[in-house]
Amino acid sequence: MVSIKDIMPLHDCLLEVMTNEAIIREKLEEIIKTQTAKDGLLRGIQSEILNDITPVKAYVEILLADHLGPLLSHQRQRLEVARFCIQQLLQHLFTLSDIANIGFIGIKTDYTDAADQKSPNCKIESI
Repeated sequence: MVSIKDIMPLHDCLLEVMTNEAIIREKLEEIIKTQTAKDGLLRGIQSEILNDITPVKAYVEILLADHLGPLLSHQRQRLEVARFCIQQLLQHLFTLSDIANIGFIGIKTDYTDAADQKSPNCKIESI
């Protein structure tokens, strides 16, 4: 025969597990919201920088191609430096974007019924 004294520690343990599960669910939602906000910020910054750099890069290329007339050697040299700096800036921008995408771990949580209680079935997928 099972006594109540034998069941109480199990009951207390179950309550603790359920409390911890709720806390974990809240933290997981916070992580997902933070990740989404970070991704949105990164895309916004990348878009703004690209929108500003693209016309400058195109204008430098037009000048270097002598479409607006021949350039003096010191003008060409300065434009080559500008083109190099623009390429470096774009490379850094795309590298940061790649690092952010590589570092992202998508956590998908699927809640399924197990013994009439909700329990998480988490899948961690690297993107």
